[in-house]
Amino acid sequence: MDPNNASALRGLGYAYLQQKDFDHAGEYFRKAAERDGKDPRVHYYNALLMNRAGGHVAGAKSNEMKKELETAIALDPQLADAYSLLAYAQASSGEPEKGLVTMKKAVELSPRNETYQINLANMYMVNRKVDEAIALLRGLAGSGNHEVVSRS
Repeated sequence: MDPNNASALRGLGYAYLQQKDFDHAGEYFRKAAERDGKDPRVHYYNALLMNRAGGHVAGAKSNEMKKELETAIALDPQLADAYSLLAYAQASSGEPEKGLVTMKKAVELSPRNETYQINLANMYMVNRKVDEAIALLRGLAGSGNHEVVSRS
């Protein structure tokens, strides 16, 4: 009904992102950001788009992605998904210690999210904290989710 509604534009961008239509996703996220630059999810989805469209994001793109995620977190400090993706970006860009701290925050915000817990175990491994990783993975081995059990 309102083609300029920021939430609707964000939703369209997300739908295109799910379909891997990155050009249209980016177009709608840009439009949503123009109408509401204070929407943390628009910044998060922009970073997610960069990650999915580019696979491994390095250099300037990595910095841009981290900036988008930091903006999303500043606007909504409870957005666990943004912390999780930021942790990945930090670890991928040579900042594994920061990635570990950031991933711990994602788990703190969403303690039942087993994917975050597996990612935290991976961050422990990257940071050579094997005992912590093993303890976390042993707990996840009893999950009711078969994918989580297989990954742990």
